[in-house]
Amino acid sequence: MEGDRISWDELTCVGYPVSEEATEKLCQDIEKFRKKAGMSEHSVKKEQLINWKILKQSEGQLLATNAYALLTSDYFSFSKTQCAVFKGIDRAVFLDKREFIGPIYTQIEEAVDFVLRNIRLGATIDGLVRKEKYELPPEAIREMIINAHCHRNLLDESCIQVAVYDERLEVTSPGGLYNGLTYPMRRKTPCFSS
Repeated sequence: MEGDRISWDELTCVGYPVSEEATEKLCQDIEKFRKKAGMSEHSVKKEQLINWKILKQSEGQLLATNAYALLTSDYFSFSKTQCAVFKGIDRAVFLDKREFIGPIYTQIEEAVDFVLRNIRLGATIDGLVRKEKYELPPEAIREMIINAHCHRNLLDESCIQVAVYDERLEVTSPGGLYNGLTYPMRRKTPCFSS
């Protein structure tokens, strides 16, 4: 598909209905996000979704793309985010696990909230002011989970996994590196430079 410059998310999702209610909710949620992100207020309508290739028009009919299905439902069984907290440094013992489905942007929010509930939050006192700080930066957690969804291989039917261990956070996304890139070879001996 990549060689033919075909994007999976722009393909028509055959049989998936375009409902007025789902389309309006998606437009409103995009507007809310823009406002929350401090972006200029911009009214998002059906025409914008067509310009963004989230919806298609064909012979006077409005058609859903795979992106539309991902942004409005849990239509695809692989479109889910599995989150777990493990005791220790391996996957032997679960302390908590959740599976989030629905539009991918709500999955991202729920997964970030899950991680923040399950990592340590410390506090320092500076004079009379108490400052709380997570052990991992929330912005980095959000970026990891967003990237896992944005850069996943949608032809792979695995799902996004988020694992919280005692000493690390792992986010796993189906697929490989973009455009034929490969992982660098690891050196067996450390390399030092002066």
